[in-house]
Amino acid sequence: MATRVFTDAELERLRSFPEINPDGLIRFFTLAKPHVEFVDPGRGRGPADRLGMAVQLCTLPWLGFVPDDVTCAPPAAVARLSQHLGIPMGELRGYAAREQTRTTHLGQVVRYLKWTVPDERTYKELDEFLLARAVEHDSPSLLFRLAREHRASSMVVRPGPVLLLEHVATARAAAKRETYDRYSHLLTGTRPAELDGLLVFDPAVKMTRPRWLTTPPVSDTPDAIKAEIGKLGFLRGLDAHTLDPSSVPAERRRHLTTVARRLTGQALERREPQRRYPVLLTRIAQSGRCPRQDEPGRGVGLEVLDVRFGRRGPVLAQILDRSQCQPASPRLHADGGSIDRSENASENLIPHQNSSQPPERVTSTRSQAGAVITELPRRQRTHGMSHRHTTPLHKPH
Repeated sequence: MATRVFTDAELERLRSFPEINPDGLIRFFTLAKPHVEFVDPGRGRGPADRLGMAVQLCTLPWLGFVPDDVTCAPPAAVARLSQHLGIPMGELRGYAAREQTRTTHLGQVVRYLKWTVPDERTYKELDEFLLARAVEHDSPSLLFRLAREHRASSMVVRPGPVLLLEHVATARAAAKRETYDRYSHLLTGTRPAELDGLLVFDPAVKMTRPRWLTTPPVSDTPDAIKAEIGKLGFLRGLDAHTLDPSSVPAERRRHLTTVARRLTGQALERREPQRRYPVLLTRIAQSGRCPRQDEPGRGVGLEVLDVRFGRRGPVLAQILDRSQCQPASPRLHADGGSIDRSENASENLIPHQNSSQPPERVTSTRSQAGAVITELPRRQRTHGMSHRHTTPLHKPH
């Protein structure tokens, strides 16, 4: 797991001293009078031991741990401490000739600063913290950084990077199980089978349905509008507009939507159900949502209006908005057959202008969409004429 997140060189840098800026130099490597008295008790410690112990004393609050090779501390930090203590910088090269000396001094520094050595209790707190963050964010590098900050704020000595990454991996796995548990109330009846059916190649659209839903329109013709409304009809047949994924944090839903767009149907099919169903449910729920709801991502049909139609988008958006947010059509046929996945299912999604009249079946979505486009006002073209030859906006007085 560690090599998948960081390279060997990056892991080595995480175990070593980094560069220090002037602000950090003043903040962490300034010895107060009690610190000097702790480092130099008056007897029993030579110059090398005093300088090396001072480096550990200032490094622990700075990094949250102390690297094994104390002699590799930043020269600017060592120079500042040597000036405070009146000890030549060269004395540090002779520090900790015995490994036990360094570990003994580190234990004394931890107790003096009232920090805590990692134990079972602190690891449990770390796991709970990482699980809460992993439910929202799945990035291992971000979780690793948050774990480091949590250890420092809790005044607990940070363990090695590999051990910390193992806790990050455990939290990510637990977050996936937690996400599945939060979606379990939506995976009832025939819905798991319906979700698995989405990953099968559909000859009607010549691709899998998730890919079809995420395929943007390539033109601004009435056929493109009809195709987008047809996607809404398909989602309506899956009851996508009734799915409520709010039990999962928004950041996790954004991550699952990104995974659904990135992976192919075959890749999703190879995933175990605990990882496959949350991805599909999130994608379907986000695609079939009402545009007015505060949900991450965009609903199906909105891209063609925002990007392709320009000024006509707001007018056409009313058609999709009302059709997407009106009461749901029956999920199954009257004879109890399968879901109506035909393109004609989109014809019933066009809202009627007069709700008091009996509903009549709209036989041509294309003609109605074309009429909307035709009736929209068009911008007056100047055909290359300069502004001096165009009609003035205001009449001269």
